[in-house]
Amino acid sequence: MTASVQQTNDGGYILAGSTTFSSEGFPDFWLIKTDTLGNEEWSRTFGGSSYDYAHSVQQTDDGGYIITGGTQSYGAGNWDIWLIKTDSYGNEEWHHTFGESTYDYAWSVQQISDGGYIIAGSTDSYGIGIWDDYLLIKTNFLGDEEWHHTFGGSSYEIAQSVQQTADNGYILAGYTGSYGSGCEDAWLIRTNSSGNELWNRTLGGEGCDRSYSVQQTTDGGFILAGSTESYGAETTDAWLIKVCGDE
Repeated sequence: MTASVQQTNDGGYILAGSTTFSSEGFPDFWLIKTDTLGNEEWSRTFGGSSYDYAHSVQQTDDGGYIITGGTQSYGAGNWDIWLIKTDSYGNEEWHHTFGESTYDYAWSVQQISDGGYIIAGSTDSYGIGIWDDYLLIKTNFLGDEEWHHTFGGSSYEIAQSVQQTADNGYILAGYTGSYGSGCEDAWLIRTNSSGNELWNRTLGGEGCDRSYSVQQTTDGGFILAGSTESYGAETTDAWLIKVCGDE
């Protein structure tokens, strides 16, 4: 199962996901490199004695790759965030886990302008809610945590996507059960460069509405992709939303 893909600087592609083709029989992180026509050049697996799922990959400035997702094989809790850095051939250079005793999971990673990494996910270990809160983690170029922030209410929030913005802040997108008008609403949070919230918006109707991906647009606004039960012709429809960049 693949969950993330990006074109690489040689015109090929890098894919990340999970596979059970391992000696342990549990899902492992799976990294696949292809040429420009999609033919496999190499693949690598990373994992331990339990479940490990990769959800996001990006090529780094040095030609290697950064991968994140969730692990039950390593770390302190039931699920922990797992961050792996490889060289250009997919060989591991280092890895880190983040989390405490309960549930911590990552869905998105991006290398940022200072060479470090920004990770978005969800956490039961930190924050104020009984259930998951948005989790934003900033690391240095070696994957050591510099800070983290949580965002959430009395129910659950899952951050699915993060991007550094033009002013070196961050934009997060996912969905919330604590705020908004429906059973779930898309939730967009804008932060400064230190991860402190500048503003947030809920988007949706009376049904369950989610956002899974966000990008800043050339006009300073944001484009979101997700799913909606509130709008459209079917029970669940694809959902594309454009918002302005002002509060």
